[in-house]
Amino acid sequence: MAVTAITPTPAQLLTDYDGWTVQAPMVRYSKLPFRQLVGEYNTHITYTPMMVANEFSRSEYARASDFSTSLSERAVFSLRRRRRGGVGVSGRHAFDSLSDSSAYEQHTTPVRGCLIAQFAANEPVSFSQSAELIAPYVDAIDLNTGCPTAWAYEEGIGSALLRKPEIVADIIRTTYDRLGGALPVTVKIRIDKEEKRTEQLIRNAVMAGVSVIGIHGRYRTQASTTAANMEGIHLAQSFSDVPTIANGDAWSLDHALAIRDKTHCEGVMSARGILSNPAMFAGYKDTPMECVDKFTHLAIAYGLPFHLFHRHIAYMLESRMTKKQRLSWHTLHSTPAALDWMEEFRREGV
Repeated sequence: MAVTAITPTPAQLLTDYDGWTVQAPMVRYSKLPFRQLVGEYNTHITYTPMMVANEFSRSEYARASDFSTSLSERAVFSLRRRRRGGVGVSGRHAFDSLSDSSAYEQHTTPVRGCLIAQFAANEPVSFSQSAELIAPYVDAIDLNTGCPTAWAYEEGIGSALLRKPEIVADIIRTTYDRLGGALPVTVKIRIDKEEKRTEQLIRNAVMAGVSVIGIHGRYRTQASTTAANMEGIHLAQSFSDVPTIANGDAWSLDHALAIRDKTHCEGVMSARGILSNPAMFAGYKDTPMECVDKFTHLAIAYGLPFHLFHRHIAYMLESRMTKKQRLSWHTLHSTPAALDWMEEFRREGV
């Protein structure tokens, strides 16, 4: 007799079970084939790439090009349920290390992973319309307030909202009301040099009804080469009455576990780390070739454009490639040529 998997919200996955691994939203890269791949390697929550709500809500073409999903995208995990007790304010649990066996039941439960659609917006109408359109296919909708690119800032979206907590709250509240609370709303932020601004942003979002907050440990003006501020993430999560996800410098499973224990966030999100090693949350130090093969199959099956397939494979194999191999890989212009190159790569036993 088949066992039916529980389908929780992202907040429930983070607080009621030991689900904590998260694939960050990545422009161009966190599309369907990649999301399904990382789900097969112990990634409990996945995000779409950031989509622009104003375009998504108005254009059928934008919707078709920006988003796709499948019935097999979300993986099913055997997770431990948190024991009753140790609950903090507003239902957020007191922090427990995953190694603390007393915090979780010994038996496991089949639990389906979560998919979050991320949008950039600076007003509630297009965001709530986008939420309504995508609601049947995802488990939550996320407001991006962290994208630091110049074009996003000039458009008044992404990190332009970090110091506009009233607008953020209005977007969350309007969307929550429009959907009758049926679709959880989450938000992803960056920390601010002025701690009070971070606190105000988080508290406004929580009061408006946000269910999960992702916290990137860098300021708007800091590049990814700057080390993520774990103390800043720890402080920011202390302002929240809802589950939080730490973002920044998670390059391996060990790194992610250390980040979780240091920041006391319920979840840990990876972008560059999981892009180069989609199997990192399963404990692999480097991308196994079976993972590369799975991605190749998914990319072809779902029709991923060649330029994206090409970049993904480059990220996955970069640490194994010689200089000559990297140069030859970047001369390829078709999927058949790439498949031939990969077969030769295997024969060389690198």
